[in-house]
Amino acid sequence: MINETEHRSNLTTNLSNYTHINEDIKTAYNILVIFLIIFIMTSMGANICWKQIWMHVRKPFGPIIGLVCQFLMMPLVGFIYNKIFKFKPEMAAGLLIMSCCPGGVVSNIFSYYLNGDVSLSVTMTTVSTILALGMMPLNVWIYSIRTESSTLIIPYKSIALSLILIISPVLVGMAIRWKAPKVSVYVTKGGSALGFIFLIIVTMLKFVMFKNWLHQISWKFIIASTCMPITGILLGYFIALICRRSNAVCKTIAIESGIQNAAVAFSVIILSFDIRKYFTILFIPWFYGLSQSVICALLCLFHHILIKYCKRVQSTQEAVEIVRKKEDIVMKPSSTIPT
Repeated sequence: MINETEHRSNLTTNLSNYTHINEDIKTAYNILVIFLIIFIMTSMGANICWKQIWMHVRKPFGPIIGLVCQFLMMPLVGFIYNKIFKFKPEMAAGLLIMSCCPGGVVSNIFSYYLNGDVSLSVTMTTVSTILALGMMPLNVWIYSIRTESSTLIIPYKSIALSLILIISPVLVGMAIRWKAPKVSVYVTKGGSALGFIFLIIVTMLKFVMFKNWLHQISWKFIIASTCMPITGILLGYFIALICRRSNAVCKTIAIESGIQNAAVAFSVIILSFDIRKYFTILFIPWFYGLSQSVICALLCLFHHILIKYCKRVQSTQEAVEIVRKKEDIVMKPSSTIPT
């Protein structure tokens, strides 16, 4: 528990500092966040094909493994890291919300570059986003009463309402894919590109708004934000491997388990909390999303280098085998001609 007097004094200081932020910057920031949510979620929905989803729904073993990792394993991992580092209530709540989030478009992209099962990734993303309406508030409630975040009033109903507002653009994107599949390709590419641009702008504005408080990001949080995605990826791959899934499915489940939808966490936090009081909670989805993206980018780079190396070794072995066969033909004694 936090000392009440100290907490109130810190809160008063934070509020007074927050009021000095330029109102135009705050307005621009809020508007850009709304557009960021719309573009990213619509582009994700426009990339979802019902036929691919139905194929995995008929044989749901892979998606079930992924959903167990997503909604049972990852919240537990977040809880464990909160217990290890004993974060302040707002940081603990933010990290818990992040660990309870569904997957997102980023996991689909990395599954593609890692030669995973993209259709399974899209299916898991879709199903986990829908199930998050119930599972996310439930997990946040279960684990928040067991961590320091229990001292922070978490609006569980607002989280569910926020998820409904976030999923709405996904449904719009899915409708576009259904009615106009040719247009959906441009919606996916354009929405993802615009979302990425808005994400960069929002990140820059966040630095401008909160640059005086960046020192509040402790080394404990940096370690937790870096280790949590790695833990999720390793455990997800290990669980899928134990269940005797193919290598492509194992990689997909690993990525879906380790990568959380930072856009959902960011949106839930914006729509559910008074940022004037708990502005540091905004650092969680931003830094966590950055960490998991860097980790997966390094995995893709390593995977690409490994594939090139294996192909080079294989081509060398084939060349050596061809040379040996030619040498065998040349060195083979000619058959004797009967007199």
